[in-house]
Amino acid sequence: MKTIPIVLALFLLQVPQASIKGRVVRLGTDSPVARARLALTRIQGQLTDIRTVTAGENGEFSIPNLARGQYRLFAEREGYAPNTASVGHREPER
Repeated sequence: MKTIPIVLALFLLQVPQASIKGRVVRLGTDSPVARARLALTRIQGQLTDIRTVTAGENGEFSIPNLARGQYRLFAEREGYAPNTASVGHREPER
């Protein structure tokens, strides 16, 4: 079976409690990867600082109520190569 990498499109919203929202798609396409499993860990955080979610049928996911900071997001789905992305706080545009 050929594996296809998962591409992560992510947003970190500018609010007192941060959220990460995104969509898991096939590399080089806009095709969603349904039910991808995601794990979010805080960089330089405690080992217990792990949040997990499953993407919906359209590949979209949301992880609310996060402290601001730097995170690493891992995504996997059977039949696809796993992928990782680093995400973090960004200043609002002016």
